[in-house]
Amino acid sequence: MRPLAIAALLFLSGTLTAQTPPPSVCGTVQDQTGAVVRGATAELKANNIRLDNTTDATGQFCFNRLEPGKYELAVRAAGFRNTQQEVAVRPGESVHLNVSLSLETASQQVTVAEGAADLISLNVAQTEVGAGLIQNLPSESVNAALSSIVTLATPGVAADSNGIFHPLGEHAETSFSVDGQPISDQQSRIFSNQISASTIQEMRTIQGAPPAEYGDKTSLIVDVTTRSGLNAGKKSGTVSLGYGSFDTPSTSAKFASGTKSFGNFIAVDGIDSHRFLDAPEFRPLHALGNAENVFDRFDWRPSDVTSLHFNISAADSWFQVPNTYDQESAAQDQRQRMSSFNAGLAFSRLLSPSLLFTANTWARQDRVHYLPSADLFSDQPATLSQFRTLTSAGIRSDVTYSRGRHTAKAGVQVQITPLSENFATG
Repeated sequence: MRPLAIAALLFLSGTLTAQTPPPSVCGTVQDQTGAVVRGATAELKANNIRLDNTTDATGQFCFNRLEPGKYELAVRAAGFRNTQQEVAVRPGESVHLNVSLSLETASQQVTVAEGAADLISLNVAQTEVGAGLIQNLPSESVNAALSSIVTLATPGVAADSNGIFHPLGEHAETSFSVDGQPISDQQSRIFSNQISASTIQEMRTIQGAPPAEYGDKTSLIVDVTTRSGLNAGKKSGTVSLGYGSFDTPSTSAKFASGTKSFGNFIAVDGIDSHRFLDAPEFRPLHALGNAENVFDRFDWRPSDVTSLHFNISAADSWFQVPNTYDQESAAQDQRQRMSSFNAGLAFSRLLSPSLLFTANTWARQDRVHYLPSADLFSDQPATLSQFRTLTSAGIRSDVTYSRGRHTAKAGVQVQITPLSENFATG
């Protein structure tokens, strides 16, 4: 009987071993807020073994039928820092990991000017922000996403109310450059309509002593490059919907198509909120507002050394001026409406391996209408109204010579900014 019992025991043990599934390594990839990250790349390596996987719609990945041993797991995703960790796989045991990715940091560059004898000054500090970080940064402002990106990504810039930001120095000394087009008027929501964050491919901020090509602003330069449809392939796009606190729905749609020679990118955004501006009270009173943006960029590259692109955008916003508890009456109904239009044409040609010529021309207009209450006697202690039109048109061109470590640039800019203002008080 003893040999039969031993044989039966060995048979049962072999059956259990065969039924034990081979080990696996699976995991869920999340960002710092706990939201899953789709499309992240997971790589598992050990000696001569290298396996790749991509997270699904739930942020999960899985490597099955692994041999026991030690593995190196690396996870990468656009806009996030790469992460690596060692994973020990034991016989008959599966491993499940929770991988948390942190946002990538913006790259910073500091240029130092040195004299013949000693150090003269800290000349220029600049921060470069890529599309991945722009898409993943949270927005501090309902109505000014671009201001939030500048505030969160640029050292020394502080947030203020209503989407305004303050760099080191005077907040009015901030200039924007969008695809080479200078915009020197204020871009906060209460003065103008900002371009949508969904249209930005990359952004660079310059502080300290900005180069002369950006004009006479001294505190901060925001250099923006918009998204292009070149090499996008077949028509493709994304549509996103959102809903937030204070009854704040939002929508965004982006479409791109193009080849090596032609490209087109279109973006449409809209938002509505019952706390459009930063109300003085936590419970918003008379603080409804909405904004809509449309952007279209067309590119043409007739050759490898010549490119031409044209972008056009329009925006409209309407919002109520928030009331306080002392003026909760609905009869006090001050409102503001702003309409913006911009068209820009840019041309560049590589004249030689070391010589580049660029030219821009543009036309832009902001129309702001501040409306008093319909019942003028409800406006206390005074009733105010305003209609303002600011137009900007100009042309600029420059030639850049670059060879080795030497770079020289020369150019000219002509710009007109007619302003019309009409006020009424009573």
